[in-house]
Amino acid sequence: MKKNLGTLLIESGLITKKLLGEALQRQVIFGGRLGTNLIEMGAVPEEALLKVLSGQHRVPYAESRHFENIPGYVLESIPRDLLEKFLVIPIRATKNRVTLAMTNPTRLDVIDEVSFRTNKVIDPIIATELRITRELERYLGIRRAARFISTRSEERRVGKECRSRWSPYH
Repeated sequence: MKKNLGTLLIESGLITKKLLGEALQRQVIFGGRLGTNLIEMGAVPEEALLKVLSGQHRVPYAESRHFENIPGYVLESIPRDLLEKFLVIPIRATKNRVTLAMTNPTRLDVIDEVSFRTNKVIDPIIATELRITRELERYLGIRRAARFISTRSEERRVGKECRSRWSPYH
């Protein structure tokens, strides 16, 4: 039986039960995924969350470097309407394959539809909801929902808090 994200994060020592409860309350109020709320709270760094999600879903995770300088032909390998509909972003493409960053790489319906529309094999990898929405806006002008818009100072503060709270020895 597959363990849920909260259990995995507690077992890995990244969060406490109390912090999980706070994040779940925040999720009810503000929406978004559990991981998104934990990142926004400064409780878990993005990469630490991705490592846990990668293990949970048994797929590789997208590192921040994967989103640097995505070529236009890669972005154009998936129709824009699918990128918006499913909140996914291609990070690598060849003639027959596309590596697709997704928040839930087990969504076979998404993989099947993208594969059918592009006539390409889809290699899913996991990425955070925050990262995907930010990169879709940066590269394609697909506006983030207001829920995902934070000020630069908030992003710096959250990043600093994450770095100061997280230890690679957990």
